[in-house]
Amino acid sequence: MFFKTQPDYSYKPFTVPGSDQSKLPYIARLAPQDDKVQFDWMDLADINNDICTLYLTYDYVKYEQIPVKGNSFSFSVLPERDGAFYLETADGRKSNRRPFRSGKYPGKVIAYNHPDDKQYDYSGIFLGSPSITRIANGDLLASYDYFAVAQGMNLSTLLRSSDDGRTWKYVTDIFLRCGLRYSLKMTKFI
Repeated sequence: MFFKTQPDYSYKPFTVPGSDQSKLPYIARLAPQDDKVQFDWMDLADINNDICTLYLTYDYVKYEQIPVKGNSFSFSVLPERDGAFYLETADGRKSNRRPFRSGKYPGKVIAYNHPDDKQYDYSGIFLGSPSITRIANGDLLASYDYFAVAQGMNLSTLLRSSDDGRTWKYVTDIFLRCGLRYSLKMTKFI
């Protein structure tokens, strides 16, 4: 088996080629807690923009508006509830709707994907293969991938913490094209 990467395999973030997602606000990391949700986002049409409006709902009928300032943001939610939110820029561009479940999770949640979340359907809906390492300057790097049966399973995400894991920030996505190459080697056993 070999892995052939795209010419530029690191994306910030990866968006499906041909989709209109490349011009929208993008929620790159989602981490619900008991009474709040943390997330990282970016405006893919204007990378310098860090202002938008968050629309929060629990019933998909009523939406609460919350002003967002900064690319890493946290907002209060009702505990033990399913909800969803999306972002809208001043010129009316909207992100994907991201569902979440607030609650008490063991340890520290640094990344989360709700089973009903469609943002990563091309790769998978579950997070797996977690890894973490400390790099030379003392920062922590964590990664995970998206997987599901009969899905692409070709996307990983990289996060970074500069405060010993108290807070995390999205770094990039890594998209991998996989293929198979078969070769037969004859080995002589003596």
